[in-house]
Amino acid sequence: MNLALLLACAADPVVPQAPLWTDPGVAALPEDSGSPSPAAPLVRVNELMPDNESSVEDERGVESDWVELLSVAEQAVDLGGWGLSDRPEDGALWTFPEGTLLQPGERLVLWLDGEPEAGPNHLPFRLDADGGELLLSDAEGEEVDRLSWTALPADVVRARFPDGSEHVADSILATPSNPNPWDPGSSLDPSERLFPQDEVLVVHLGMPASSLEALGSDPYTYVEGSVSIGAVTLAPVGIRIKGQWGSLRDIDDKAAFKVSMDAFGGSAELLGMENLTLNNMVQDPSLVNERLAYRLFRELGVAAPRTAHVALYLNNEYRGLYLHIESADDVFLARWFDNPQGNLYEGAYGQDLTMDSYSTLDHDERGADDPDDYSDLLALAMLLEQEPGEERVAELAALVDIDQALAMFAGEVIIGHWDGYFYYPNNYRIYHDPDTGLFSMLPWGLDQTFGWEGDIDDPSGALAEWMLEIPSLRARYRLALWNAAERMEALALPDEAATLHALALPYLRASSYEEYSVETSLDYLRSTIGYASARPASMLDQL
Repeated sequence: MNLALLLACAADPVVPQAPLWTDPGVAALPEDSGSPSPAAPLVRVNELMPDNESSVEDERGVESDWVELLSVAEQAVDLGGWGLSDRPEDGALWTFPEGTLLQPGERLVLWLDGEPEAGPNHLPFRLDADGGELLLSDAEGEEVDRLSWTALPADVVRARFPDGSEHVADSILATPSNPNPWDPGSSLDPSERLFPQDEVLVVHLGMPASSLEALGSDPYTYVEGSVSIGAVTLAPVGIRIKGQWGSLRDIDDKAAFKVSMDAFGGSAELLGMENLTLNNMVQDPSLVNERLAYRLFRELGVAAPRTAHVALYLNNEYRGLYLHIESADDVFLARWFDNPQGNLYEGAYGQDLTMDSYSTLDHDERGADDPDDYSDLLALAMLLEQEPGEERVAELAALVDIDQALAMFAGEVIIGHWDGYFYYPNNYRIYHDPDTGLFSMLPWGLDQTFGWEGDIDDPSGALAEWMLEIPSLRARYRLALWNAAERMEALALPDEAATLHALALPYLRASSYEEYSVETSLDYLRSTIGYASARPASMLDQL
C-alpha cells in the first residue's frame, strides 16, 4: 500500500461508535437473488438467540433470549391476533395485541424471557438452548413461518442468511434490528467478535471518582467500574492499570488497563471472555508490530493471543488508540490445549527456568488438574542442571513439547524479539498440560520487534541454551528457523502492516493522549515494512 494513501486516510478522522455487530456494508437483496416469492411468508422468523449471555441487552440492561421478525411483504402487515410458540403442538403461547403493524422491511425484536410484566415486547416463555423450534402463526392459527435449532453455544444465533432467505445457519454474527450479512461465517466462538480484523473495536470503560482516585494511589489493585462494547454493558467489573517500566502510565495519562469480568461478583464472561487486556502501545509507534508478531506465532502453531485495535473511551472521553490482546487465562488455554486445567506461569525480567529462579515466576493460572505448587517446574529446572547431551533428549521429551518450544524460539529470533525468552529471558509464559505432562512455551510482550537481528545461535534463556548444545536439537532448531522464514514470507506481512496501519491511523490522529506524532508512526511503519520484507531472505541466507 502506498504510504501517501495512509496519510490521506488520516485526514479529519471521525471516531465511530457503532455497535460491533452492525454491518453497514450489507447490500439490499437484488430482485433475482432468491427474495421470497409471492407464495412465501409475509413475515419471517429471521433470527433468534436461545442462550444470550452477553450479546445484547434489552431496555432494562438484561441479557434475555430474543427473536427478530422481519416483514418481507410489500405492504404493512397487521399482526393483531398472530401468535408465537416454542411448542407448536400446543398452539400459540403468546398473541400480538390488536393493531400491531409491521411495515415493509421492518424488524421487530421480542424478548423471550418469561417476564411479560416487563413490557409489551417481553413474552411469557423462554427458548431452550439445547434445541427446539419457534412457530409463527396467523390469527386463524395457520402456520406462517418457523425456525428450528439444535443445541447452540452461548451468544450464537440461528438465523437466515441473508435476510428472509431459506438459507439458515448458526453464527456469532448476531444482528438484532440490523440486516443479516450474506455470509454467516464458520466460527461459533462468540469471542471472535472482540477481535475484528477489518475494523476498530469501540470499548467504553466507566469508573466513579472513587475508583479513579484509588487507581491513582494503587494502580495494580482492581477497582469497581463498567465495560461497554456494542449494545452490552457489564457492571460491576474490576479495572486496574497494567504495565511495567517503559509502558506504565498514570490514570491521567495514557494508562493501559486490565478488565476482569468477575472481580466483584459480576457477570463471569463477556462474549466468552473472562478478561480484557488493553495495551496502550506507547512502546509501539508502528501500531502494528504486536499484531504481526502474534499472527506469525499462531501460524507457527505456537499458542499466541488474538489481537484487535481499540478506540478506548474512559467515562465518555476518548483516550486514544489501544490494542486488545487476548488475555492469557483458562479461556485462552482452552482454545489451544485439550486440557486447560494446568498450571500457567509467567516469566519477566531475568526470571528463568533454573534452580535459583523457577520459583519466582508468577503463577497466573493454578490448574485444578495440576499440582498447586511449583513441583512441575522444579522437575524441568533439575534437568537443566544436568550436562546437555543426546542421552538426555528422551528426558527432555518427557517434560517439554520440544518442537513447540523450538518453534517459539524460531519465532522470537526471526522477528528480533530481543526482550523475549530466547535473548534475555523476559516476556514469556510456560504452560504445563496435565494430559500430556508436557510444558509449552508461549510468547508475550511483542511490541519492540521487527527492528533488530540477533545471533541465531546465542540464546540467554536456559532452556534454549541447553537445547542448542545438543546436535540433534540444534538441527531441529535450524528446521524451525527455515519454517519460520517460509511462513513469514507466505503471510505477506508488509502488506498486512500497511493495511492495519491505515485502519488505525485516524484513531491515532483523533487522540490528545498519544505520545508520538503521525509522522513518527509512519517512520516506524516504514522500518517495520522494510524489516518484514527483508528478514525471510536474510534468515534463509544464514541457514
